[in-house]
Amino acid sequence: MARPPVVPIALALAAAACLPAPPGVEVSTEVDTVGAPNTASTTAGSDPTTSATTAGATSDDATTTSATTTGDPTSDPTTTSDPTTSDPTTTPSDPGTSSGDPTSDPTSEPEPGFDDSPLSPPVTTDVYSFDAMDAGDVDGDGLADLALAGAGFPPRVSVYPALGDGAFSAPVTTELYTFEDFVVADVTGDGRADFLALGTGFPPRLEVYPAIGDHAFAPEPITTEIWESSPRFAALDLTGDGRADPLLDNDGGSPPRLVAYRGLASGAVAPLSTTDVWTFGQLAVADFTGDGRGDALTGSVNAPQRVYVWPGDGAGALGAGIETPVFNFTRLDAGDLDGDGVGDLVTDVPGNAWRLQLYKGLGDGGFGAPVLHDGFNFEDLEIADVSGDGRADVITRPTGQPPRVDVYLAK
Repeated sequence: MARPPVVPIALALAAAACLPAPPGVEVSTEVDTVGAPNTASTTAGSDPTTSATTAGATSDDATTTSATTTGDPTSDPTTTSDPTTSDPTTTPSDPGTSSGDPTSDPTSEPEPGFDDSPLSPPVTTDVYSFDAMDAGDVDGDGLADLALAGAGFPPRVSVYPALGDGAFSAPVTTELYTFEDFVVADVTGDGRADFLALGTGFPPRLEVYPAIGDHAFAPEPITTEIWESSPRFAALDLTGDGRADPLLDNDGGSPPRLVAYRGLASGAVAPLSTTDVWTFGQLAVADFTGDGRGDALTGSVNAPQRVYVWPGDGAGALGAGIETPVFNFTRLDAGDLDGDGVGDLVTDVPGNAWRLQLYKGLGDGGFGAPVLHDGFNFEDLEIADVSGDGRADVITRPTGQPPRVDVYLAK
């Protein structure tokens, strides 16, 4: 596969100088630049209508929940540690010198990052065909299980229980209402991740299907009408109460905003806070400052690309953005890869579909210089601790057939 040429550092810095800065954010070419935007988190204004009752059924509604596998995958789900192509290698190379590097170098004086890739070669599990994925601890055993939105009709989610070694066992499938996007996170605070879905149609609404045991979800959701029809969606504990709080954006509104809702024990959500942010195309969540509080991360859509960490204050609000220039990416996620209590950043490498870029979190909201990890061609990624060792692992969706996932365990 052809690899893009490396653009000289001077050109990347010149491009950075031409990029307009977000309101109040100081643009810098240092890797761990701390900005000082004049953006403040404020409590949301008027409350949308919130209902803790289950949604009524329609002709499109799902009617059953199955604790067994439904349908047949394109091939029997099996687990193997040997993908069908050549063995992957781990390359702790400097992106400024590798022939497969991104097309721009965001800084000439990067902060130290990982000494080597913290990931192992992948473990592969065959799965059913799917449209989207996320991971969370659905059964409360300390391992992140794999949740896949099934392709086709009826709408459904299949949960593959984690085995602790990077592989997953046979799935449990729950039929659902139609939805546009989803995450799995513990909204009710019972120690098990629930299924959070953005409902289709109008009005915009968030539907929470509580986990009910045996890796299944309740057949009827708790529905809350919300203001936002959001193309970006995440959930994290912003208030320290042990319940995940959904985080959405205002769908290109002016100014761009992150909108947080408080997760309630009933499964409903209530307005929590709004934060003005710079325009972004990617959203991730983790504790990037190491203070035990959930933080948000947004990734810019303009070149040269950069990420902003918006620190949580522990009460539901997000503080001023902390900016880090990064190499080019089209997708990202975050988690604590090395178990130091600080969230790290993982991105793809445009034009190099087999490579991952791993940025170590520095504990101040910034990130160090990346290392590269060579694996297999993929088209989606998620970060979660599937082994239960306190270190996040990388889950990718490889290209080609049969449908499968690769798990790169943290070393």
